Amino acid sequence: MKKIKLILVVLTFVSSLHSQNTFDVVPYYVPIFYSDSEFRENSFVVGSYFGYQAGINDKFEAAVDYSQLKYINDVSFDQYDFTFIYKNFSIREWELKLGGHYIKADDAQSDGSFALIGGLHRYRFNKFRFGLDTYYSFYNNYSPELKIFQITPALRLTFAKSRLQGIYLESKVYYILLNEQLTFDSDAMLSFEQSVTYYTPKYSLKFYGWIGEQLFALRENGFVMNNVVELHKGGLGSTLTFFPSEKFSVKFGGSLEFFEDIGLTNEAKAVKLILGLGKSF
Repeated sequence: MKKIKLILVVLTFVSSLHSQNTFDVVPYYVPIFYSDSEFRENSFVVGSYFGYQAGINDKFEAAVDYSQLKYINDVSFDQYDFTFIYKNFSIREWELKLGGHYIKADDAQSDGSFALIGGLHRYRFNKFRFGLDTYYSFYNNYSPELKIFQITPALRLTFAKSRLQGIYLESKVYYILLNEQLTFDSDAMLSFEQSVTYYTPKYSLKFYGWIGEQLFALRENGFVMNNVVELHKGGLGSTLTFFPSEKFSVKFGGSLEFFEDIGLTNEAKAVKLILGLGKSF
């Protein structure tokens, strides 16, 4: 009888682990509209995110993007971005992150560029999350070779009404250091980002904004690598995500960003729209 009980306990444990294996696919489309820029024309990004949660301790994330970047005089470049991130949760309430981002592009200066990604975060469900992400980017086709070091500390505080409903505030600081000073005044940049998100089982609504300066920044936890020489000087945006069912989501969003073209002091603008569809298996 004891052996039977032991077998049932083991089978229940294995079954619970298997039930926590999930696979997520999120295709997205992002048109980009430029104004007051001396070089940039309307462009777009299309791609997909993939996530696999393997039990309770391991998560694998990846994304593949195709971008068509258009410039004045009918000049355009095709670009492919590949991102892979591994997360480990073996230590209770700690998250370790390792990964990389690689660019394959028609643009000779960007082709073959890549970034190494690392991070360590402490969290407590529906309470708080804080930690530090680090990025080390290499642009080998610049002369001399361009290297960028970025650190992004973050703090999230959650005010939960219930297990699946509440508000959380997230603050991020971006510190970016270049090994070479380009055409802008400084080789070190600092910026601050603040967001507020209201979430329920049916939808989530996020507002965010940032101020400061960014050049060659990595955002969205390493999934977005800004590889064009533009000095970004602030922005704001919002996203609305609906959850029609437990395993399906629809995301809408938009953002406005201010930047300077290389070698100029004009204030150009970029408006991005976001459409994403999510499916869990």
